[in-house]
Amino acid sequence: MPRRFPLLGSRAWMLVAGSLLPLAVSSGFAAPRDKQLSSSPARTVVVVHKAKPRNRLAVGDQWRVRCSQLPLQQQDPTWSSPETWVFAVTGIERTADGQRLIVTVTREGAAKPTVKLQLDPTTQAVLRADTQVPAAGGLRDFVERPAPGEPFVSEVSPVPIALPAPEHSPTPPKTESLPQPAGDAPALAFSFGPRFHQKTDPVDASVGQAKIQRGMEPLRRRREAGLEPTGIPRYVTVIDGPGARIDEVWDDTTPWPLYSETQASRCWLVDYKKRM
Repeated sequence: MPRRFPLLGSRAWMLVAGSLLPLAVSSGFAAPRDKQLSSSPARTVVVVHKAKPRNRLAVGDQWRVRCSQLPLQQQDPTWSSPETWVFAVTGIERTADGQRLIVTVTREGAAKPTVKLQLDPTTQAVLRADTQVPAAGGLRDFVERPAPGEPFVSEVSPVPIALPAPEHSPTPPKTESLPQPAGDAPALAFSFGPRFHQKTDPVDASVGQAKIQRGMEPLRRRREAGLEPTGIPRYVTVIDGPGARIDEVWDDTTPWPLYSETQASRCWLVDYKKRM
């Protein structure tokens, strides 16, 4: 015998109809609303990406950096005409502290390097910098070493050099002197205490390019380089400590900053030639 259901009263039917109305709205009227939303302008989305290992320095690499400086000690300082510095990875040397990857820094047109960087061949962290500084009677050698695991920021180099510390950087050796030939003045050596720290954030390529353009505006000149490939991810690194802040723009393809700035300096990469 078929089962019979009692008839629903008018009140019950109103409750059922009320419960079905939202379903009808969500299904029957969703398409026109979606169509209306799709016509609204799309928002600009900045793609967040993780920092990738940059290309490493290799023996034979050479690049040029141009720098302009602002002499803040003057009463009315103006930006200096840019100077060009040539960086070169000359080879691996055996030193008293172990094997070191050597990078020389020479003012364009000069016969001898002014700065010699010693890097760990594995991590490529700067372990030591030897700089010749003008002094009474000639040149004086200065030795700089970064604190363990910290960025390297040179205090005496005529070309501004500031490099982030790679992860798992080794502890610099304790030796603090340069072997000198008989009769020569000893080199002045010193190590920084825990001073500098760094932060690196990925940014959209256009953000990095805009930062470079803004930094170049006080110099009243355009950045003279063709190293702005479209779409290459950028990274902004900030190194700061007491009385010092360095902003740098990097990319995925170059093991040297495309641009760096401090309160008193602007440096930009002109070209980079990898070894063949």
